[in-house]
Amino acid sequence: MSDLPRCAFEKPILSAQCRCPLAARSAIGETLRVRCQSEAASSRCFVLRNLLRDKARFALKVTDTRGKMPFGKELRVMLGGLAGLAEVLGVPGGNRDIDALVRMAQQQYGDLAHLPFEKLVRQIAATQPRRRSGPGSPP
Repeated sequence: MSDLPRCAFEKPILSAQCRCPLAARSAIGETLRVRCQSEAASSRCFVLRNLLRDKARFALKVTDTRGKMPFGKELRVMLGGLAGLAEVLGVPGGNRDIDALVRMAQQQYGDLAHLPFEKLVRQIAATQPRRRSGPGSPP
C-alpha cells in the first residue's frame, strides 16, 4: 500500500466532502492517509491541485503556494476548485467524484492549464470549509 502515490485531494476525502473510486485509505499509527491506485490519475490530480493553488494566490492572500499551506486554505482550494470544476463542466448536483471530474475536464479542455480559472477561483474565494461540530466547538 505504501508504494502507491499519495492522493492530491486527501484532505477533502478524509473530511468526507468528496470521494474518488481510486482512493485507498490506510492508517499509519493514528494517522489516516489516502493513496491513489492509479499513477496516471495521481499525476492528473496533482497537476490540477497545483494549478488551482497557483491561480488562487490572490484570493487566498498568499504569495507562495509551492510549500505547505494552512489546512483551511488548502481545503478551500480543493473544495472550491472541485465545486467550480463541477459547475463549469455542467455536472448536476455538485458531484464530487474527483477522478470523474478531472477526466471530464481533461477531455473537454484538452489540457488542465486551459480551464477557465477565473470561474474556479471565484468559487474558491466563496468556499468556506464546514466547521467542526461537537463539544467545545463554537455554535
